[in-house]
Amino acid sequence: MALLVEVGEFANEIKSFKAWWKKPEINWAKAKEELIDCLGYFLGLVGIYQINTLPSLFIANERKDLPFNKLLLDFFTKTNDLYIEKNWEFYKLEKRKINEERQKSYQDWWEVFDYVCWKLKITENELMEVYLAKNIINQERAKTK
Repeated sequence: MALLVEVGEFANEIKSFKAWWKKPEINWAKAKEELIDCLGYFLGLVGIYQINTLPSLFIANERKDLPFNKLLLDFFTKTNDLYIEKNWEFYKLEKRKINEERQKSYQDWWEVFDYVCWKLKITENELMEVYLAKNIINQERAKTK
């Protein structure tokens, strides 16, 4: 659920679905920060389920340039489709491994995330810089709780 919320916050920053706005001004720094939040939650799930078959990001594949609204819908769909245990077992801190079919949902999400980065022209170095800056903020938040 938290990952879906983060995807929603990212979509809200992009504003492409807000057709009633003439020229939505995008705060790119905030949009990238929300995208990093998505990545953080996703990587947490990757760790829990021991997913180790994700392809590299930023591979120059042939891509048709999808409209951003279509891409956002794909991002929501692939997030919703991620395999997550539905019962209290999920909340145990034990690591668990899931089968290849369920791992595919993580590969699909990763591909959409890669496409979003490509669409926004985010480089690997920029993604890492935003991640590290956001990590400092998150560490400070954790100290105050």
